[in-house]
Amino acid sequence: MAETEQKAGKLGFYAGLTALILLLILTLVSWKTPTQDLVKPLAAGVPLAGPSAESTLGITKNERAVTLDPRIAEILLQEKGTINLELEPGRKLVIDFERTVYESPNIASVRGEIRGIPGSLVLLESYKGAVAGEITYPDGRRLQVQITDRDGKQHVVFQLDDDKMVVDHALHEHFKTEMHNAFPEGKVPEGNIISQPQLPWNQTVPVPGMPWFTTTLIGTNPWPQMTNVYGPPVVSLMVLYTPQAEDQLAGLLGIQTRIRLAMSQINACLEKSGTSAEIRLIHTEKIDYTASGSLNNDLLTMTYGVGPVMPEVHSLRLQHRADLVSLIVESSPNNVMHGASWMLTDFVPAPAFGFNVIEAPYINSSVWVHEIGHNLGCNHATNDVGGFINGAFNNSHGYRFSLTTNQNTYNFRTIMAYGPGRRLGYFSSPSNNFYGVPMGNNTVANNVYTIDKTAPMVGTYLGGGYGPPYYMTNTSTASTPPSNNTIANDGRTVIRLPSSRLSRQLIRLPMNTSN
Repeated sequence: MAETEQKAGKLGFYAGLTALILLLILTLVSWKTPTQDLVKPLAAGVPLAGPSAESTLGITKNERAVTLDPRIAEILLQEKGTINLELEPGRKLVIDFERTVYESPNIASVRGEIRGIPGSLVLLESYKGAVAGEITYPDGRRLQVQITDRDGKQHVVFQLDDDKMVVDHALHEHFKTEMHNAFPEGKVPEGNIISQPQLPWNQTVPVPGMPWFTTTLIGTNPWPQMTNVYGPPVVSLMVLYTPQAEDQLAGLLGIQTRIRLAMSQINACLEKSGTSAEIRLIHTEKIDYTASGSLNNDLLTMTYGVGPVMPEVHSLRLQHRADLVSLIVESSPNNVMHGASWMLTDFVPAPAFGFNVIEAPYINSSVWVHEIGHNLGCNHATNDVGGFINGAFNNSHGYRFSLTTNQNTYNFRTIMAYGPGRRLGYFSSPSNNFYGVPMGNNTVANNVYTIDKTAPMVGTYLGGGYGPPYYMTNTSTASTPPSNNTIANDGRTVIRLPSSRLSRQLIRLPMNTSN
């Protein structure tokens, strides 16, 4: 009897073990097996929410409306996995991905590769049930999926048209001629900083209400000098946007998913280029600002805190300790270029100029990473508009090159170079090559070297050893500037940037100014 019970116990044990093994195998098989296709054409009779913001500007091709299965957003919250997406008719992609950013239980970013296509890059965002993403093929072609309605129910899939995003070279020459008249070679308005693109305006930038003062060097810095202690190459970024920009990108879900997709694009570009830098999103917020229709004016307004809204931008920057601040505005036909930024023209910190502005429909092109490149001291290619000015170093330029195959020649360019040519997702560097052709040189085109030097410096603007700009409220009511290197004008704010190499003072309007 005991022997029978013992045999029965063994049989039960082995049966249970077998069931457990089978369950484990089934689990592994289901994990390895990609999910069924989750992308469907928009059903007949369903009203179209609208085209993408990019399509309205004519910079897309092969656009089609689709609906995405809600399970996609859930799948992308996993640490890693596989998903099957048919974004283009008849072309099913099996994508293996891993999580790169985890913000909360319902917000995450993943990065992956198309199975069977080495060198491809897949970036997907899951934001509170909404989804956006981009697929980049090894030859630089980019396919995007974006939200087109406020509920995040409708999407469009399209390919960015590189040829349509190239500014006519005749306009480059026009700007270059006017810029040379305004800025003779070797002279830039801020000494160690300049705005890009440089449209013609006065050599010095006046401060509103203070006609005697400009942001050029006016004397030595009376503050004690500090030793620069730079931290890791991690740059914190605060992103602000206007109500009109939010509307242009299909509402809150649309702009928030796009912002996170842009962060993934920027960091993927930095990583695959070979830099050690990282841009870290620390805050997003809508501000009650109406764009002027000129990106340069918007950049100046934000930088100097002009008007009732922009002083609050500086308060938010200090509150969130943002090294850089980006402002997304609606597109305007007045803007030939689609972004504007302050560029370092020496290896010297300039925290008071950590700002850039981008048109909303272009935040998921290469415009945003281009403008941040300026903030990090990178300039255009040497024969581009503004290219005669050096960035942080003599070799801080972008790069444009050609590739000939089967008797056909194709033009390509790195992130900081203007057209013609397809813009590849790389910063210039002689260490990187595209089908055997170097994407830079040590003489004039090595943005990777520049970024590795400047990112630790920029990353301590408000978050580390260098420290924030110094705000000091004036108490004097004198109507003319005194001679002791302080600006006496009631209600204004003096900002001094202590540095062993930076001996100039800058002015912004105070935090509570509304004029």
